[in-house]
Amino acid sequence: MTTAEALELVKAIGPLPKNSIAQPTEKSYCPCGTRVLLVCDRTVKFHPAYYVCPSCKRTVRIGEQMVSRIKSTEPVVLGVGVLNWPARERRGDRYGLIGLNPKSGGYAGEAAIEDAKKYKALPPEQDPVYGKHGKLVAMVLETRQSGHIGDLFHGVFPVTPEVGQEIALGEGTLFHEESEGFDGLVGLRPDDGRNTLWLDINSLYRCHDQTVELRFIEE
Repeated sequence: MTTAEALELVKAIGPLPKNSIAQPTEKSYCPCGTRVLLVCDRTVKFHPAYYVCPSCKRTVRIGEQMVSRIKSTEPVVLGVGVLNWPARERRGDRYGLIGLNPKSGGYAGEAAIEDAKKYKALPPEQDPVYGKHGKLVAMVLETRQSGHIGDLFHGVFPVTPEVGQEIALGEGTLFHEESEGFDGLVGLRPDDGRNTLWLDINSLYRCHDQTVELRFIEE
């Protein structure tokens, strides 16, 4: 089936939004197993789309949430600050939340951003970035020695990273919490339902008390 033929069949389903441009975006498969052409309206945020099967003549409008999986790989900068986490995350062994502040008030004295104007708070709880699936990555901007004793149970201790290093913290569904002493907290809820070590503990102790740019990459 050609693109022109697919567009004609899509038009038969019903009118697309005004001033829309329908065009092929990717190839997919019908439940009958036939490869089909996915056509979508790229002028709206979530790309409502259709596919038409030349074998079984199935014509389907794909819902917005499914089609929204056609995602950009461009990272979203969540914030800039000194990375730390609440003590309860270590005590409970969840290691699921991190925060960014202008200064840490950490174990080796107060670790602070060299230029306070560079501090960027995490997005508020209402931000649409939360609830999306992806990865958290910390880009190291400034380094200092962390005085944290580490996690004796897991045998993991702080290691000072290098400026410019990108450290992957984990993968899952992004969420937000409020906590005293932090300008908001973010975490990743893992896909496998585990109760501990939601984020990479080794990566966390490489980032503790370091100034980082925290990025979220949707997947």
